[in-house]
Amino acid sequence: MTRQAGSVDPWSQRLREGLQLQQQGLFDKAESIYRNVLAEQPQHALAWHLLGIAKAHQGSSREALRCFQQSLLIWPEDPVAYHNLGNAFKDLGCFEQSLEASERAIARRPGYAAAWSNKAGMLQVLGRHAQACAAYRKVLEFLPGDAAALGGLAQSLAALCDWKELQSVRRLVLNRFTAGQLAASPFDMLWLSGDPSEHRRCAKQFADELVASHRIPLSPAPSASCVKEGFNRPIRVAYLSADFHEHATAYLMAQVLEMHDRLRVKSFAYSFGQDSDDAMRRRLRAAFDEFREVRELADEDVVRRLQEDGIDIVVDLKGYTRGARTGILLRKPASIVVNFLGYPGTMGHPAYDYIIGDAVVTPFEHEAHYVEKIVQMPHCYQPNDGLRAISPETCRRSDEGLPAEGFVFAAFNNSYKITPELFDVWMRLLRSVPQSTLWLISDSEDVTRNLRSEAELRGVAAQRLVFATRKPLDSHLARHQLADLFLDTLPINAHTTASDALWAGLPVVSCLGDTFAGRVAASLLNTMEMPELITRSLNEYESLARELALDPVRLQTLKNRLMPKKSTSALFDAAGFTHDLESAYEQMMKFYLQGSAPQHFSVKEVRSHGAE
Repeated sequence: MTRQAGSVDPWSQRLREGLQLQQQGLFDKAESIYRNVLAEQPQHALAWHLLGIAKAHQGSSREALRCFQQSLLIWPEDPVAYHNLGNAFKDLGCFEQSLEASERAIARRPGYAAAWSNKAGMLQVLGRHAQACAAYRKVLEFLPGDAAALGGLAQSLAALCDWKELQSVRRLVLNRFTAGQLAASPFDMLWLSGDPSEHRRCAKQFADELVASHRIPLSPAPSASCVKEGFNRPIRVAYLSADFHEHATAYLMAQVLEMHDRLRVKSFAYSFGQDSDDAMRRRLRAAFDEFREVRELADEDVVRRLQEDGIDIVVDLKGYTRGARTGILLRKPASIVVNFLGYPGTMGHPAYDYIIGDAVVTPFEHEAHYVEKIVQMPHCYQPNDGLRAISPETCRRSDEGLPAEGFVFAAFNNSYKITPELFDVWMRLLRSVPQSTLWLISDSEDVTRNLRSEAELRGVAAQRLVFATRKPLDSHLARHQLADLFLDTLPINAHTTASDALWAGLPVVSCLGDTFAGRVAASLLNTMEMPELITRSLNEYESLARELALDPVRLQTLKNRLMPKKSTSALFDAAGFTHDLESAYEQMMKFYLQGSAPQHFSVKEVRSHGAE
C-alpha cells in the first residue's frame, strides 16, 4: 500500500460505500466508485482488489484478473488477492496458474480454508486426484463437515476408485443433501445417485445458489425479430460452449453443424473456451455461419451480443459441466433457451425452456424430473459424425499389453463411473469366463493400483486387468477390434464412449437406468436396432455378458449385424439428424410466435400431424 502505517486512508469511506453497493448486487455502481478512487489514487491496492471482485461478479474474468494482478503489484503480500487471482484464472480455464495463485495465498496464510479449497479443485481438474484428496482433507480440518469439501473429496475418491473411504464420504454427502445442503454439484449427483428426482432437486439448489451469489437477474430477451418477419428468414441459432476444439461434444456435433440447411437455420458459435488451432477447431470455424470468441466478455456483455445478433434460440452445449458459463443462460439471453447434449439432466431453472432428448432417455412419463419441456427426437438424441476416421493401422494385442489368447471385455468409461457393485459383476464374469481379460482405460497409476487390488480381493489375479493409455481418436477407434464385448456402466452409462464402440463394430451390453444419464446407451442400441443388448437389471446384464462370452457363434452373429448398420442406421445419419433438429427448432418457434408457453412435443408426432 502507498499510505504510511497509522495514517488515515482518505478513500476508505468511499470504498465502504462501494462495497455496500456490491453486496446489494449493484456492481455497476460499485465499479464507478472504485474507478473514481483509482482516478485519484491509481496505486490504491484495495480499490484495485475490490474492482476485481466486482468485475468477477459481472462475469468479466479477464478484467478481474488484471485488477487482481495490479493490486498484487502494489501489495504483494495480500493472501486474499492471491486467492481471488486464483479464482479469476480458474474462470478463464488457466488451471495451473490458478493452482499457483492458491499456493501463494496459502504460503502467506497457511490456515486459509478458501485457498485450500481452490487448490483442491484445481488439482482435481488437472487429474491429480490423490493430491486433491489431501487438500480437501486439509479444508475439512479447518471447516469440519464443509459440504463443498466433502463433495469434492467424494469426486476425487471416485476418480481414484478408492472405494474404502468413498463409502463413508458418499454417505455424508447424501445425508447433507437430504438435509437441504448443496453438498455436490449437479454433475456429481449423476453418479452419486440413480434417483432422477434427486438430480432435479440438486440442479435447482445449484442454480438458485448461483443466481443468489451473483445477483443474476432473470431478464427475458426482447421478442424474437422473426415475430415481425415471420419465417421469411432462417432461424438464428446460437450454440454456446467452451468445447469447440478436440472434445467429445465437438466430435458428436461437427457434421450436424456442417449440414445445417442455411435456408432454415443461421448458426452462430459463441465460444468461451480457450482458443486453439487444432484440426477440429478449424473444422468448426468453417462449419458455423458466424464464430464469436467471447471468453473475455462479461456474462452481461455476452447477453448483449446475443441480442445484438438477433438470436432466436440459444443452445447450451455445456450444462453443468467443466468450463460452463451458466450465468449467461440464467439471464435468459434469447426468446428460447435449450439444454442439449452437454449435460444429461435438467438444469433446474426456469430460464431454460426445452431439453432435447428422445423416447428412451426422456420419456414423457418422466416429465416431473425436468424443469424444461421435453423435445423427443425421432431416433436418438445424440448426434454422430459419420465421417469419424478409424486408423488403418494394424492393431496387435501385444502392443496393448493384452494376452495373445482369450476373451477381452472392454470397459473404456472414465474411472469415476465404475462402482463397487458393478465391479463385483465384472469380477464374477472374469471368474466364470476362462482366460478372459478386463480391458480398462486410465493413465493413472493410482487407479491401476486400486482396481487391481480390488480385483485380488474378489479372487481375480491382478494381471487380468489391463489398462490402455489414451490415444488420438482414430487410433483409439482402431484398437476396439482387439476387444470382444464392451461392458457399460451404471448409474451413468457410456455416452460418446458407447457410440465410439458401436462405430468401431464392438457390441455393447448395457443396463437401463432410471435417469437420462443411465439410459443413453439403451437409446443408442435401440436406434441401432439391437435392443437384445439392453438389460433391465445387473443380474440380467451379468447373465447376458456371460452368455455372449461363452457363445462365440452368437457373438459373431451380433458383430456381423452391427457392422453394416454403420451405413444404414439413423444413429450415424447426420443429415437426417440435422433435418430433425431443424424441425424441432421450427416447432419451438411456432409455439413462441403463437404466444404459447413451451410445450412437450415429439418431432415425429409434429410431422405426422402436418405441423411442418
